[in-house]
Amino acid sequence: MKIKKFYKILLENQIGVLFVVFLIYIFSPYFNLWYGILIAEIFSNSIGIIYYILQKFLNLFVRIEIRFLNKIINILILIFSFFSGIVISEYIMSNLLAFNIFSSYKYLFLITILLLLFLIFFIILIYNKLNEEIRKNERLKNEKLKAELVSLRSKLNPHFLFNTLNTLLEIGQENSEQMEKIIINLSDIYRKILYSSDKDLVFLEEEINLIKEYLEIEKIRLGNRLECEFNIDNNLNKFQIPPLILEPIVENAVIHGISKKKEGGKISIFAFKKANEIIFEIIDNGIGKVEDINMGFGLMSIKNRLILTYDNAKIEFEQNNPSGIKVIIKIGG
Repeated sequence: MKIKKFYKILLENQIGVLFVVFLIYIFSPYFNLWYGILIAEIFSNSIGIIYYILQKFLNLFVRIEIRFLNKIINILILIFSFFSGIVISEYIMSNLLAFNIFSSYKYLFLITILLLLFLIFFIILIYNKLNEEIRKNERLKNEKLKAELVSLRSKLNPHFLFNTLNTLLEIGQENSEQMEKIIINLSDIYRKILYSSDKDLVFLEEEINLIKEYLEIEKIRLGNRLECEFNIDNNLNKFQIPPLILEPIVENAVIHGISKKKEGGKISIFAFKKANEIIFEIIDNGIGKVEDINMGFGLMSIKNRLILTYDNAKIEFEQNNPSGIKVIIKIGG
């Protein structure tokens, strides 16, 4: 790869040599082919070597990530190389070949070179300073986001426990024999919650298993009045989401939608990919209405954590037909 690049530079230099020889032929009244080729070789190769060295130096010590700014610096380096090539060529030819070309403009060229060099380093210095500030702000932003996520998670876990204990108390008053299974499920659920408490993200399959265990508790309470359906794209099992991002929606659907409906109802959980979006749908046919949705802690936590975790994510609420609510989470797109 490096050899190909070297040959490319060499070829470009020789094309430059031919162009300079052509210009000397047109504008010089005393054209000599060999002298012309010699002058052109010195001039063109001086520009090429200076440009190559500066490019290497820039790539080695400075990384310009803004394409437009990178192009401007490259153009300035090219202009700097051009004027430097003139000065070097004039020095070599005047001292070794006794030619005096552009001698009257020599100091003007030197001033131009210094100004270009100052401009290049000034742009790089400003870019590095701005880049450092941007990175610093990004670090502070990430630290703030992490702190907010930890705070939200620490509040969400007791909220889930409170609702589950209420379910346990309700069942315990009606049928004490079923309490053992509920306690085992609750223990397993909290073991998983504690295991994932230090994680910013968990696999989707972990969240789905947590939902299934929660729904088993609710099925003991509601019996045949609760029907569950899962339709999860297997390719999304390892997709990572914030912990307890779907469970509170399922919980709301059961507690506020299905359990209050005399004949009960059905809750369906879907996860699939459509175009560039990952879509989650939690649909129930309970008594809930979109206009009655209260953005309490659980739903606000989901909304906030989606915003904090993903660049492009949103949660939507739609009225299900004939009854109930459809909650849609879209990530990406």
